Amino acid sequence: MLKTVTVLTPVAVQPLARGELAARIADLTGLRVGLLDNGKPNVALLLDRIEAGLRERFALGHVIYRRKIHGERPEGYIDELATHCDLVVNGVAD
Repeated sequence: MLKTVTVLTPVAVQPLARGELAARIADLTGLRVGLLDNGKPNVALLLDRIEAGLRERFALGHVIYRRKIHGERPEGYIDELATHCDLVVNGVAD
């Protein structure tokens, strides 16, 4: 005869945080783009290719490129990008 085994998990069910997504931008023409490099290997190459692709498709406004080192949050980067950019691509790569 088989015995029943009850398995319990100690992990509590976490409610999903619900937030609103930003509205999609259909046309990037004339917009100011921020590129934020997290300092990982190959992210500069990734962001360069993203910028090139965007420039091929749209007449972008200016592009601001900033690089963080080792996950730091350099003073003023977030405020600068929020103030001077219409959108920001946060590059994370290895």
